[in-house]
Amino acid sequence: MIDAGHRGYDVGSISNFDDYEKDINLDIALLVGKQLKSYGYNVVYTHTSDSVSWLEDNIEDLQTRCDLAKKRNADLFVSIHLNSSEYEANGYEIYCDFNNKNTVKLSNSLLKQLD
Repeated sequence: MIDAGHRGYDVGSISNFDDYEKDINLDIALLVGKQLKSYGYNVVYTHTSDSVSWLEDNIEDLQTRCDLAKKRNADLFVSIHLNSSEYEANGYEIYCDFNNKNTVKLSNSLLKQLD
């Protein structure tokens, strides 16, 4: 399951060019999904547009995304975000369940590809 972080009322970060994180996240999520589908993977999204059917409440929003992954029996749940900081920071970060060998393996593979 691919989740494009943020949407609707929650724009996420705003770039120096007034681009919203939510829009870029959605573009990336759809491109990643398209690529995975071309390799034969079954791809499911939490949403494919800026609107969703659940409440505009951060707690409800996050819980619903997790519930969707459980309901669809997703093998993996990937949430795409483009973080911002007022400090001099750069790069990327991956959070994973270190108790799950498969997610650790995938995370390490992603890190190597991003490097």
